[in-house]
Amino acid sequence: MRHINKFMLLVLILCSCTGKTEQNKLFNQDAVSLTNKAVECTCAFKYDSALIYLDKAIMIDSTLYNAYGVRVSVYMSQKKYDKALKAAEKQIQLKPDLVEAYTTAGTLNDMLNDSIKAKEYYSDALKLYDKKIKNTDKPIKQVTYKINRIFLLIMLGKENEAKKQIAEVEAEKPINHASIEMLKKMTRKSYLETCKK
Repeated sequence: MRHINKFMLLVLILCSCTGKTEQNKLFNQDAVSLTNKAVECTCAFKYDSALIYLDKAIMIDSTLYNAYGVRVSVYMSQKKYDKALKAAEKQIQLKPDLVEAYTTAGTLNDMLNDSIKAKEYYSDALKLYDKKIKNTDKPIKQVTYKINRIFLLIMLGKENEAKKQIAEVEAEKPINHASIEMLKKMTRKSYLETCKK
């Protein structure tokens, strides 16, 4: 049976959900619609069709960064990590504050055995999450950002700092307790092994 690994599913969700309101205002609606069709194809394992929709969407509006994010998901599904990385880097170029794209690019570099470049992307993502935490007054968002930050610490090999921050987040009694439990068990190695499945 075909399956979408956890990482690819996360990327797909982030790419298809991030900035819906923004998409409605800033981007060509035909391109947005084609990108949404590509998401549907990806979920149905119709990767070639998804890429056709994405190519059309990008021809119509080359600034639609989410189209590149969906392209990352498709290439991840096909285990074409080098192409996925190029798409993630294009997404960063188009939307430099999209922290999820930095995390994805870091993971892809790790999967391509470039841990030095991966750590650069993780460090950049960490800085962006620090800004997000500082600039939001919504407690739920702050906790979500902190959880994502913990993930990055693990990927950077800073397990002790991650454990300390897990304890701090737990003290805030977050509603996303399952994420915390997952992070307690996760290692950099186990995560990358899961991504490659």
